[in-house]
Formats: sequence, structure tokens, C-alpha cells
Amino acid sequence: MTKTHPGKRARLLELASQTKTPTAVRFGAMKASDVDSPDFDVRNNSLWVARWSGSTILLLIIHESSDPQKVLAAPVTIEPGLQDQESVVVDASANELGVPVTVWLGITREVPIQTLERPLGGLSHETLETAIRASSSHPLPEAEHAFRQLASTSAEQRAEMEDILDGWIEDLQPLPSESPEQMTTQGTIHGKPTITLKQVMEALHVPQRKAMNIVRGNYQLSAGEARQLALHIGSSPEALSSIAEPLPNELLIELQQPRWRLLVRSEAESLKIDEHTARLSVARETFALAARQSGRDTDMWRQRLRTIALGRLHGGTSEGR
Repeated sequence: MTKTHPGKRARLLELASQTKTPTAVRFGAMKASDVDSPDFDVRNNSLWVARWSGSTILLLIIHESSDPQKVLAAPVTIEPGLQDQESVVVDASANELGVPVTVWLGITREVPIQTLERPLGGLSHETLETAIRASSSHPLPEAEHAFRQLASTSAEQRAEMEDILDGWIEDLQPLPSESPEQMTTQGTIHGKPTITLKQVMEALHVPQRKAMNIVRGNYQLSAGEARQLALHIGSSPEALSSIAEPLPNELLIELQQPRWRLLVRSEAESLKIDEHTARLSVARETFALAARQSGRDTDMWRQRLRTIALGRLHGGTSEGR
């Protein structure tokens, strides 16, 4: 990805000092009330803080995508003066941030929903259309010397945002059931090995409840656990990895929603793992919780995740991010 040039960084700091950072952008830990808040529903024309791989961008949701893991969005900036011919500026009085915002419609991308973190209100369709018409009737003064100086900074800003968004898209991993690698692995396994509760408890030194979930296929063994158990029973790690029942796509897609971002990040921090692995860990816990219930629709997964999220939050798990 493009790194911020020292000169550009100084310019951005100078621009940022000219305006007050919107209060909505400076937020702390998610609260229990956020779990049920309709603000965390991903809707057209909503503004979001998106964060992934150490980078943060404001995004405006343009439209849903045919891919349930993505959403069509355009980056938004609040630094005054940074814009190009394809971007539009929305006046401070017409948006909930209370400062002029620039929507970079020229670099709209299908962004992974898993990058969305915090809602910031929205821009109505009429507001955006008005800004587009105003931009068309008042083109940027390319001939002016002052603009040419700022145009270079704007071009760097655009390139950096393009790099970040394209990197996020590359980071999106396919659902396990759609992964060619997993399909190949499953195709080489003829039948699943039989293991007992006693064998699992002895090999992994885990409590009976967790061992039972492993035996029933409601828990995905880590690579280390698979090797340890395989050595104990005389099997292969690959065969043991096939014990767990495949996770439903509906559950995995639901877990990518921003409503559960804190839950996933808390899991990642607790287990010292990345967000992708943490999401699978939470999915397995949710799957085990719902194992004795009938039905596997989205509403059921959302209720199970709500139970887990509220339990973690009430237990004191929080993040000031």
C-alpha cells in the first residue's frame, strides 16, 4: 500500500487543524445497547468508520452488492480542500457530522462488510443528488495556481485510499464452503475418524463440555489440537480436522456484520489471534450453542450471537477503540 509521504503528512495535519474532528468519529468502546441498536444495520446512504489492517477510512454506503460479504461504498474525507473532478462536497448543514464532507464517488468499490466498525449517521439520497448537481454546475477551477498546488495532494490522497480499499478487498477470504482448498481436502477424506470423549479429554486436557462439542462436531480443532489428538489416537491431523461439521454460510455472513465487530475483536485479543480466526472461533461457539435447536435461519444466529455478545460485555470485555 502507498505510504504517507512526510510532506503530505504535514499537509494533512495542517488541514486537520483547520477544523474540529466530528464528535461522532471520536468514540470509545461499544456498549451493550449497541448490540440491539438499529444504527448498526448496514443501509444505503449510511456513513461508517471502516477499519482493517491498521488503516481507517470513512465510507458512504451506496448500494448493496450481489455478494453478501460486500457492500458498494465510496470513501469520505473531512479535510477541507481535498477533492477531485469526480468527488462531491456535502455542506456541513446537510450531514450529521457537522463539517463539510467530500464523497469520492470516482473510487467507489465493493468493500468487505467485515471492515465496517461504527455508524456515523447518513446522507439522504436527495442531499447527495443536490451535491452532485452543484459539483457539475461549478467545476473545480483547474486553471488556478492555488488549485494546482492542492491537486497534487488530492491525487496522493486518492491513490492512498484506492490502495487501502483494494488491499481490503484482497484480504477478504472466501466462505469455507466456497474455498477450493477445503473442497479438495474434504474430497481426499473417505469417512471421518471415530473418537471418544475419554480420548479427547486425555489428549487435550479439556473439560468434558468442550470435549463433547469436539466429539459432536460442534468445535473446530486448531492445528495444534489436531496434531496432539492425532498423535494420541494414531490418526492424521487432516482426518481429525474433518470431524467438525461445516459452519453454515448464514452464520458466517451474519458474523461479518458490524454489530458483532467488538465481539470478534475481543475474541482475537483474548486468544492472541487474527480477526479471521477469531470470527471462526466465535462461529463455532455460536454453532455449539444452537446445536440442540431446530432451524438455522439468520434470526436464530443473530439471537445466539446476541446472547454471547451481551454475556461477554457484562463480563467486562470492552475495547476503547
